[in-house]
Amino acid sequence: MINIITNIFDSCGYIAMNVGDVLVFSAKESDIKTVYWLVIQESDLDSLIDRQSELFDKCKKINQSSAMDKNISMLILWETGGKIDLAEMKKKVMTVEEDPYFFKKHVLYYSSHELETLKSEMEGVSSYGFLQKNIVSQDVFAKYKVNPLAQGWQSLLYRIAIKMPFVDFCIGSSGGLASLFEINDKKVKLAKDDNLVKFDHGFFSVFNELTSNDIKASDEPAEMYLTKLFPAIEGMSNDD
Repeated sequence: MINIITNIFDSCGYIAMNVGDVLVFSAKESDIKTVYWLVIQESDLDSLIDRQSELFDKCKKINQSSAMDKNISMLILWETGGKIDLAEMKKKVMTVEEDPYFFKKHVLYYSSHELETLKSEMEGVSSYGFLQKNIVSQDVFAKYKVNPLAQGWQSLLYRIAIKMPFVDFCIGSSGGLASLFEINDKKVKLAKDDNLVKFDHGFFSVFNELTSNDIKASDEPAEMYLTKLFPAIEGMSNDD
């Protein structure tokens, strides 16, 4: 697993630094912020929290930059054996990832079967290239969706993508897709209903520049927005 992860870091422009059993990757995102990742292979997740101070000290020996104090994450590669109860496994992961000290923690758990099947699928292809190609594949997702809890390589692939959030994926858009506003406008026109057209125009004139967050954050009562819509709904009741 460490070779797969290292290839992804390298392909994303990260520089590896290591002292003994500690492997740290660094990537300069901007002129004022440098991001660091500590990558470890872990067999005893229960004791990790108690050992993170020691791990942080090792990282500081590699790089004395003050930026590391706030901008370092830990990627924990945890081989579970594939026999741990799912609820128990999630509880262990949550305990580690929600701990706020020293590192932002990401637990990448996997079974030996998941890893071996993934390596078999990747044969002859770089880890990063395989990830880029298959993470957006509808066929891969369809097979994953059949049984998300199955210990297949598809599940591990999605897990890697989630636990390495700095990886950018090239997600193309279909030439046949139109905006929701265009679709809505076409449907309204096809309906040939003057009242519906009036309401549609009135609604968007009121809410066009408002987001759902704007409305939630507003001190205005809900009745105020309904009052603004009254002109748009006049004549639609048909006296019922």
